[in-house]
This record gives sequence, structure tokens and C-alpha cells, in this order.
Amino acid sequence: MVDLDPDGPARAEIERVCGLVGRLPLGIALAAPLARLMSCAEIAAALERGYGILTSSARDAPERHASLEAVFNESWARLDPFERRALASLAVFPADFSLEAGAAVADASRQVVSGLADKSLLQAASAGRFELHELVRQFVRETYGAAESDRARDRHCAWYAAFLSRREPQLRGRMQKDAADAIRAETENLRQMWSWAVERGNVEALGQACRGMYWLWDTRGWYAEIDILFAAASEQVGERAARTWAQLVARRATALNRTGRLVEAGLLLTDAAQAAAALGDFGTQALAIRHLGYGPLIQGDFERARDFIARSLDLYRQAGELAGAADALIGLGIVESNLGRYDTARRHYQEAADILEELGDEQIRAVAIGDIGNVDYFTGRLEDARRRYRQATEIQRGYDDRRGMAINLNNTACIALELSDWDEAVEMSRECIAVFGDMGMREGVMHSTHNLAVAALGLGELGQAQAHLDTTLGLALALEATPDGLDFLVTGARLLRTRGEKARAGLVLAGVMGHPAAMARSREAAERELATLGPAPEAGPEAASFQDLVALCRA
Repeated sequence: MVDLDPDGPARAEIERVCGLVGRLPLGIALAAPLARLMSCAEIAAALERGYGILTSSARDAPERHASLEAVFNESWARLDPFERRALASLAVFPADFSLEAGAAVADASRQVVSGLADKSLLQAASAGRFELHELVRQFVRETYGAAESDRARDRHCAWYAAFLSRREPQLRGRMQKDAADAIRAETENLRQMWSWAVERGNVEALGQACRGMYWLWDTRGWYAEIDILFAAASEQVGERAARTWAQLVARRATALNRTGRLVEAGLLLTDAAQAAAALGDFGTQALAIRHLGYGPLIQGDFERARDFIARSLDLYRQAGELAGAADALIGLGIVESNLGRYDTARRHYQEAADILEELGDEQIRAVAIGDIGNVDYFTGRLEDARRRYRQATEIQRGYDDRRGMAINLNNTACIALELSDWDEAVEMSRECIAVFGDMGMREGVMHSTHNLAVAALGLGELGQAQAHLDTTLGLALALEATPDGLDFLVTGARLLRTRGEKARAGLVLAGVMGHPAAMARSREAAERELATLGPAPEAGPEAASFQDLVALCRA
């Protein structure tokens, strides 16, 4: 006989079985005898396939208690036709739901839905929310026809698309926190809504839900899923609705940018911008053009990046989209910062922060605050920078913005490196690598891995420093992130100097200083490092390519 000691090694599987029968006393009583024949893991696996396994072999068991199915049948028989139809409709929910949503999807009154809870056919999930136990859902689906399920899915899709459409404008205003919490509570319902809208070709629902769905997936860092969901949706919409198609494609492309797929993103953004321009949809056109600036920015063509982003700012203003204008100002700040024009960058960031504060958009205001912290960091005001990073992180934590928090944690790790707090920098950088890696953000992984290289060099672990640097430079090559890669090469030159290879270090530093894609701060760092080498090294090849300089650091 199997040991059913609740404190023994089978505890986790016992808990699993109890959960699968909804902790119903009858369900537990029917499952317990099966432990003579099967392990708890096998019982749980069988229950996940269906509830038919739960029958009683006791001769004196009342017929209505002979199986869990009999209990459900008895409960079902006591429902009137309206309640049965409502329960069948509620079975389409993949997760818990509010009373309002339940009533809309069931096409019934709130009293009918709450009455089903009173009859223990629904369970209270949290304040004002309900859920069906999986066994009840299985029973209802097998008892009721598929036609009603499809009609209920249509209602589910329509309700949640409209829900997102109502909530999405609040995500950039003073009701942002409430809207964010409400949307996140419906994540699984929104996944189902989107999938059903794609399957049914429901252009209206996809148009309503597009911006809100992107916001939710973006803040969670689910970029691979954005690619899949938005690609399927844009393919389904096609030429039937050009405006919705452009909105879907533009947002899918921004996710591709986040994961370093710049060429593919650029092609999609160009198509989306052209389609939006033809429709007079200045907001979507501005979004696409702003993100078209991302490729040149990461590749070091700063003037071209600025042209794209400045055009997007004009379009946002033309469309009256203040939040978008603030986003563009942040982009311009990044460009100016890379060019070493820190006062101009700070003005752009501050203007964006002021707009966002007026709108009540705290989440993106945190981005502007963090970027002002970057200007402080680049100009040597480390304590001011750390204070701003912490301020931004606290705001982003309130919104569970994983990407934003990871970026600011990485920035804080850079402060620790400046202060030679190697252990703290390593701990934070490893945490960042895990988060960025989970999101598929290779650019973030690249920066945090560089932090590890700097820390290892500070600790005198030259082999580890070289390994981390090789990984970092490999990512920079793969992402065509030339400006960042040139910045990392200064660390490579420092490592070469530490090994006594001053000549090669000098060649690398001269190459960084002469490269047209180098950021101003990289040139300044290279010049400072070059001064530590003593007499000027032999001049290297003119206009050395980034790839050649990487080879010098790896050889």
C-alpha cells in the first residue's frame, strides 16, 4: 500500500491530487482508494485527463455519491435552462474572471452567475472574481454542445477586446496604475481573446486590442510571443483592414528591434510607415518612423537616427499624441548623449519627463528619469546617477516592469564598477543576464556580460575577464552594435595592457578613437587609457574596421 503520510515524500503529489479534485471531500474520498493500485503521481496524471477515474466500489455507497460524475449530474439536473446555458458559457474562461465579465460572456444577469457560486459550481478566486474547477469545466464541455461554446467564445472575445480598448488610453495617464493592474489580472483571458480573434478573423477585436496587448507583453518582456501573436494577426487581417494591419506590423517590428532582429524589423517598419501615411494615421506612422531610428542608432549612424526620430516627433505633435512626443524626445536624448552633447540630452530628457508628469504617465517617466541618471553617470556625478536609477526602479517595480527594472539594475551595476565594488556588480549583472536572457534581449545580455568582464578584470581574474569579453564582443558583432562594441574594446585594451601587451592595446585604442561610429564617451575613455601606455604606440592601420579591432582583442 502506498504511503499517504501528508508529511512524507509523497506530500507534493498528494497536494496535487487534492487540488485536481477541488479539495472536494467526495473527490478526495473517491481518489484515496486508488492509492492501493497507483502512485499519487499516476492518479494526478489520470485526473488531468478526466474525472471518470473517480468512482466508488463500495456496495453501500448512495447512487448519487457513486462517482464525482454522478455528483455533477445531480447538480446539473437541479439547474434551470438559463443556469445550464450560463454555466456552459462560463466554461470557456481559461482562468478566473470578474462578475462583470462572467455575466457578459454567459449572456446572463449577475444574479445568475453569483447564484452558480452559491451552488458551489463556481469557486471564489479572489475579491469579486470567480473560477471554474477544471473537473466542472470538463463535465460541462462534455455535456453541452460545441455550438454554444463557440458563441460564448465570441462573446468572450468581444468583451475582452472592448475591455482593452477602454483601458489602453489610461495606460499613459493618471489612472495608469489601476489600468495596469486590471489588465495584468486578465492575462490568460487576453491570450485566449487574441487567439480566438485571429482564428475567427475578427478584425474589429484585433484593432481594439492591439495597443493594450502590446503594452502588456512589452512590460513583461515576452517578445518572442509578440512576434508569434502579432505575425498571425497581421497575416489574418491582410488587405481587409490596412489601418489595423499597419498598427499590428509596427508593434511586431518594435519587438523584433528589442531582440536584435534589426533588418527584419526595418523592412516591416518601412511597410507600416508607408501604409499608415497613406491612411493619414500619423500616430502609427510616427511609431514606425521612431523605431526605424533604432537600427542606425545601435549601428552608430547617429545623424540618420536623429533624422528618423525628429520626424517622428513632428508627426506625434501633428497627431496630438503628447505621450508619443515624449517617447521621441527620449530617443533624441539618447542620440545627443551618444554624441557627447550631454546638456542637450538632459534638456530632451527633462522635457519628456515634464510632459509625462503632466500626463500622469509614471511608468515612462521612470525611463526619462533613468536616462537623466545616465547623463549624470557619463559626466561623473555618480551619486546623482545612483539616486535617479533607484527612483526609476521603484516606480517600475510598482508596475512590475521587468524590462525597465533590469535596465536600471544594469545601470546601477555600472555605478558599482566605478566604485570598485566588484562583488555587488557581479551579483547585479548576473541577475540582469537572467532577466534579459528570459526576455530574449541580447543587447541587455551583452551589456551585463561586459560588466562581468570589467569586474573580473578588477578582481585580477584575467582568464574570466577574457571569456566574458569574448562573449560580449561576439554579441556586439552579431547585433551589429558597433558603437557599444567599440566601447567594450576599451575594456579589451585595458586587459591587454594588464597582460603587458601594450602595443596591441595601443592599436585597439587608436582604432576606437578613429572609428566614425564611436560614441563620444568611448573616444574619451580610449584617450585616457592611451595616456597610461607611456610613449605613443606605433600607428595602426587607418580606419580599422570594428571586426579587425575585435580580432586584435581576441588574438
